[in-house]
Amino acid sequence: MGRYPHRRIGILLACLALLAGAAIACAGDQPDPTLRELAATGSGREMYPPFDPGTQHYAVGCGEDGALTLALSTTDSNTRLEVDGIEYPNRDAVVELTELAGDSDVVVALSDEERSATYTVHCLPEDFPTITVRKTEDAPDILILGNAGRDYVAIFDTNGVPRFHRGAERSTNFRYHPDGRYPYSYFLRLERIPNFSERNLVNKEAVVLGVDFSVQDVVQTVSPLTHTDHHDFIIKPNGNYVLLSYEPARRDLSAVRDADGNPYSVTEGTEDSVIQEIT
Repeated sequence: MGRYPHRRIGILLACLALLAGAAIACAGDQPDPTLRELAATGSGREMYPPFDPGTQHYAVGCGEDGALTLALSTTDSNTRLEVDGIEYPNRDAVVELTELAGDSDVVVALSDEERSATYTVHCLPEDFPTITVRKTEDAPDILILGNAGRDYVAIFDTNGVPRFHRGAERSTNFRYHPDGRYPYSYFLRLERIPNFSERNLVNKEAVVLGVDFSVQDVVQTVSPLTHTDHHDFIIKPNGNYVLLSYEPARRDLSAVRDADGNPYSVTEGTEDSVIQEIT
């Protein structure tokens, strides 16, 4: 057995222990059913990210006609395959879908006797901005809220797939709130408000969304305020809203000089910053 028989015996026992552990793990922890192939072809942009059995969410352009073709293949012939609730008995299937909206989600469901898994293909409208992703190897698996261009709000995963998106023309500040009832909000642009200063104020309204992204409330400041600003918005634990406003006013700024050394007037056009809580 050579000079160090105890080392070889130790290695052998360790290998047997690893093999036994692997056998136990395989017997008690079978993986969920997976796809071997998923390809989605529409009349818009190509599906992304590239298919990987471990990735459950994809995006593809469905185009104006709302048509989408899915080519699917399961890894196991005993796996039950459904697309949007319709079962396809073969291991391989080509599914033709029509009349999909720009915000449709196509759900591919897999199941066997004990386990299940889902893959989701998210439709994108033609005018949805192109998303470019650069990701480090240690990037956390998180969801990111943001505005996609000026006309959409979206929640992205780290592959750039919008798990949720909604058309919201000229929207800003899509954000998350810790309030369990109304966790999301964004601002929509309204009209401009004439001001005494050299610029016009842009008036906005806060759109408050529930956990299912349905609109729960639309909020603006109330009289005597005339303007609603979008730079911050708070939902308090008691359900009250806190909003910001910039109110046109005239102030005596004659004690202040501009960059050229000239004093401002006694009726200078200004904007007062106001915080308002709405019950």
